[in-house]
Amino acid sequence: MMTKTTMMTSDEAENPDLEIPDDALAEIIGVAPSLNERERRYVYWRMVGTPPLEAFTKSGYSGSTWKAVETRPKIREAIMAMHEKLEPEWRITQKSVVGLLMEAVEMSRRKDQAGNMIEAARALSDITGVGAAAKLQIQQDMNVSVEHRQEAQMLNQLPAHYLEQMLDIQRALPHSNIVEAEYEEVRA
Repeated sequence: MMTKTTMMTSDEAENPDLEIPDDALAEIIGVAPSLNERERRYVYWRMVGTPPLEAFTKSGYSGSTWKAVETRPKIREAIMAMHEKLEPEWRITQKSVVGLLMEAVEMSRRKDQAGNMIEAARALSDITGVGAAAKLQIQQDMNVSVEHRQEAQMLNQLPAHYLEQMLDIQRALPHSNIVEAEYEEVRA
């Protein structure tokens, strides 16, 4: 039978489903000793998959400011540390696959097997996304240049007085006003 050494909240006394095992709290204390009792309870409920608002009320908080608790740096760090601690070692992650491929590259380098090194490099570029990034950049540049070409064609089709209005340019002698005067030919 599991013993309960921490103090129970009034909610726990009324509802035995809210009891938190001592070993779980001890694990949280080991990872984040600076948390107070309520914060440890909150981290526990978040680690077992309880939504933030429900974890907020189950851990003894009142009101509706669960976001303030959820976003506290020491709470976020404790949750991340618990995820790291509880993550199974056999779980395949990108980090573990990259590590295995790097070992293969080192073995191939020692045995002078260039073909294996090239295959490992291709696999690494696929996993890390290095090969796909260059293709995406090329597509982006092409789309931008097409848009600029279309805008330039549209501007070339506009009459001069519309362009002057758009740019707020006023000429000294506007096109619309004709200067009336008497002209006389002067001979040198």
